[in-house]
Amino acid sequence: MSLLGGSLLGQKNYAEAEPFVIQGYEGLHERSAKITAPYRDRLVEAARRPSALYDAWGRKDKAEYWRSRVDRELGGP
Repeated sequence: MSLLGGSLLGQKNYAEAEPFVIQGYEGLHERSAKITAPYRDRLVEAARRPSALYDAWGRKDKAEYWRSRVDRELGGP
């Protein structure tokens, strides 16, 4: 889901990308304890997408919310 959201983000389809970006990160975060070291970078990539989406979309308040949330949950992406 996160990768699809990232692809839509790259195409500037922000509204369409939003649910995939958010659900993709949340799904990976819920399973983060089961993600092995070689694949942890995928979680970090997914964690960066919400703030990148909202920055590109011009929604700075939401971008800041996601940056602070990810910092709390992952100790920074």
